[in-house]
Amino acid sequence: MVLETYLGYSGYWYVSQMSSAAEADGGRQQPMRNTAPALSQVQLSETSLPGNIDVHVDASNATVSGDDAHHANSGNTLVLPPMDPHRPKTRCINIFAHGTAGCDRTLTPSADTVTVSPASGSTAGNNGTATRVYVSIDWTRAPPAPNSTTVNIEVVSSCAWLYEGENNYWGPYHARNVQVPVINPELPTSFLVSSKVISISP
Repeated sequence: MVLETYLGYSGYWYVSQMSSAAEADGGRQQPMRNTAPALSQVQLSETSLPGNIDVHVDASNATVSGDDAHHANSGNTLVLPPMDPHRPKTRCINIFAHGTAGCDRTLTPSADTVTVSPASGSTAGNNGTATRVYVSIDWTRAPPAPNSTTVNIEVVSSCAWLYEGENNYWGPYHARNVQVPVINPELPTSFLVSSKVISISP
C-alpha cells in the first residue's frame, strides 16, 4: 500500500532528465520518501440510503433495494431463473446487511407450490451476517403439465423506514419482491430441451 523509496523500482530516473532506458521502463521514478496513497473511510455509523439489508438472486447482477444498471430505477422486483422438473432443483436468494441495524426478515411465497428455506431469520448490522435462502418447487402441488406461471415471494424486513410510518417499508423503498417462473412442460416425444441443453439418451 505504501510507496517505498527502494522497493518495486528498477531504476532511479529524474523525470526532467529521463533517459531512453527510463522511457522503456515506463518512466517509473522511485519516490523521494515513503508515501501513502489517499485514504477513504467507510462509514459504519450511518445506514445506507437503500436501508439495512439488500437482496440478490441467482444469475443476476442486480440487488434491491436501490438503483443500479441491472434493473429499473427504484425497482422492487428481481426475477429468478425459470424452474422446471428438469432444471436445478433449487435456486438461491441472498440476503445481506447494508447498514448498522440487525433486522428480522421473512420470505412469503404467494403459492404453496414454492418452498423457501429458511423462510425467516435475522441479518446482523455493521455489514455482518449474510443469509442464503434456497427456493424449491413442490411438483406434487404444481398445476399439471403443460403449465407456466409466476409465483411471487415477498421479502419483508422488521427494519422500517420510520418517516413513512409503515412497517412494510424497507429503507425508502417498498418490501422486495422475487418472482419465480414455474414451468411444468409436457414431456416431448423426441429429445428433452431445458436451459438450452438437449438431453439425448444413447
